[in-house]
Amino acid sequence: MLQRARHLLGRKVATLDGELGSVDDVHFHDDDWTVRQIVVRLGVWPPARRIVLTTDQLEEATWENGTIRLSTTSSQLKKQRLTRLDAPVTQQSKIELVHIDQQTTPPRIERVRLLGGDRNLLSVREILGYRLSKADERFGRVNDLVFDPDDMHVRFLVVLPTRWFIGRRRMLETSHCRHVSWLEKAVTVDMPRKELRRSPKLKSFPNIH
Repeated sequence: MLQRARHLLGRKVATLDGELGSVDDVHFHDDDWTVRQIVVRLGVWPPARRIVLTTDQLEEATWENGTIRLSTTSSQLKKQRLTRLDAPVTQQSKIELVHIDQQTTPPRIERVRLLGGDRNLLSVREILGYRLSKADERFGRVNDLVFDPDDMHVRFLVVLPTRWFIGRRRMLETSHCRHVSWLEKAVTVDMPRKELRRSPKLKSFPNIH
């Protein structure tokens, strides 16, 4: 059963001994298009703690009835914390981007340096709304990611096209994605617009949750 990433946001996460928290974000790698982490928010009011569940911890999880159920206890998981190395690249670079914005006019964002961390780790919350384009031709915006919980592979981008067919969300296989730029907030693809026009609609996939 395929899973829409944005439908996970806010979903409850439970353990063997009770409720742990709710899904705050989903992190994926843009080099192999696999979900690597799920961020869980503990508690409701800020500053709420956030912990990271890796794909290894999710292998034995069940995804049903609006809840992700883990085969471990809350006490074991609450010892973890979300660190800079766990964070998506946009959060890793926040300090450096602020520094550059203050020191250069216009900002010289090409000077961004990551102090450790993973340059290919991206956030689902962040990528929603990214432009989809090929060269100077814009197709629309990213509306969602669809992945398979069995192998955590992101199989499709859900694309909300530009005005030429409003409201018809299309399914684009991630094999057509060539580059994700978090600086430009864009996804470059190798598919011409006329082919995207013929790609399947989201509603033609009844097995997606």
